[in-house]
Amino acid sequence: MKDFGWKPEYRFEQAFADTVEWYTQNRKWIERVRRKTGVFNPHIDLWEGHKDKNKK
Repeated sequence: MKDFGWKPEYRFEQAFADTVEWYTQNRKWIERVRRKTGVFNPHIDLWEGHKDKNKK
């Protein structure tokens, strides 16, 4: 990507910390989405189902 002149706008460590903080501060919003849709992130639900199938 550097060959194309692209540089990340944020450092990974700070962006990750900001993301965790956002989810922590917005739990009510996340719960409303879960109640309305039945899921928050279908990818997580798929992964959780995958993990459950592999448990013995």
